[in-house]
Amino acid sequence: MKPSYLQLKKRYQEIEQELQTPAVLTNSNTLKTLSQEFTELRPLVEKINTLEQIEKAWQETRQLLDTETEMEMKSMAETEY
Repeated sequence: MKPSYLQLKKRYQEIEQELQTPAVLTNSNTLKTLSQEFTELRPLVEKINTLEQIEKAWQETRQLLDTETEMEMKSMAETEY
């Protein structure tokens, strides 16, 4: 995953935490600014989360294929000898 994606996700999580603090909730300007940024980042973070899930599934599939290939090669080698 690219660092810029991770930075966006981190910023989204920071804003999410900030929006729950009393200091932000009582300051309408800060609340408005953070809420807007949070709303803008949400679709991006959802796509990042989807990308992370796809990358994880791909790695698991790749590992499974590698393991199966190794087992098949081992089996072929054993039958040749």
